[in-house]
Amino acid sequence: MGDSYDYLFKIILVGDNDVGKTSFVRRFTTGHFQRDCKATLGVDFTVQTIQLDGKIVKPSPLDTCITVNTMMLNMRDTRRGHQRSLTDKGQTGHVGQNHKINNNKQLNCGIFCVCETCLVGNNKFDIEGYTVYGHNRLVTHLKAKRGSGGVGIFIKSSIGDQYKVKILDKSVEGILWLNYDNEQETFCVCVCYLPPRGSSRSNDPEQFYANLINQVYMYQNIGHMYIVGDFNLRCSDISDFIEGVDDVTPREVIDYNSNANGDLLIDFLVDCNLCMLNGRKGKQDFRCISKPGKSVVDFIITTHENIHMCTNFDVRIMSDITN
Repeated sequence: MGDSYDYLFKIILVGDNDVGKTSFVRRFTTGHFQRDCKATLGVDFTVQTIQLDGKIVKPSPLDTCITVNTMMLNMRDTRRGHQRSLTDKGQTGHVGQNHKINNNKQLNCGIFCVCETCLVGNNKFDIEGYTVYGHNRLVTHLKAKRGSGGVGIFIKSSIGDQYKVKILDKSVEGILWLNYDNEQETFCVCVCYLPPRGSSRSNDPEQFYANLINQVYMYQNIGHMYIVGDFNLRCSDISDFIEGVDDVTPREVIDYNSNANGDLLIDFLVDCNLCMLNGRKGKQDFRCISKPGKSVVDFIITTHENIHMCTNFDVRIMSDITN
């Protein structure tokens, strides 16, 4: 028969995590039911050829699920209570100390990124059931009351068991790249933090984005790419793609203010063929709330081609998961 067929049916299975989509597809295509399957990331393509009423029919089930829910936690916004309890010990005099987070709320998240850990040296957080990869500031001002900056990625043990996880790059302060690899898939997650303009910390936004562009070009062929960051910017409704050229849906906007850092992000996205998930997936919300008002400064970014594979994301403050 070769590749000839009379009918081709493409069937897409969409559903929550751990409900048995992969087991169902494998039972149909192989005749065997496998109860414990590895989590599906992205799309798993399978084909089964059958004869029905003398016709050759090819059902092609597509098992789709983003089981790694990327979540961004902006600890800078937890000004009362929790930030103190998590960061006051993270000073230069306590380098090497671990800070355990008591996760009293159910954290249904495979991977989450912390965009400002406020840790220094070799300090790190511990959450039961997760492995943490951190990139702290090595040097702080002598008069600093606590650590600042720093980024981290937490990986749930069940996800870490399925992938070889390694640090791709931590050469630039405030930017951390991890690579996830197994026999079926390879993808990269980057978390970054850019201090606000006028900060007492060393801050060169142009150089920050130049470094980030170089890293994107370096790792873009490895696999799917997700960049999570607190960029301390506002970009209003400026388009993050070339209209009439790129096949990207315009995003929903709730923050109509802009600043110079916002212009730099837009230029970065257009140059690298990347775009925001904010306003296209997930819930739009203000997560930076201060006396001057509300703003959107935290973003999740991916390639144009990868938007359809992302079902949702969330931006939370640390108190959302530690109370």
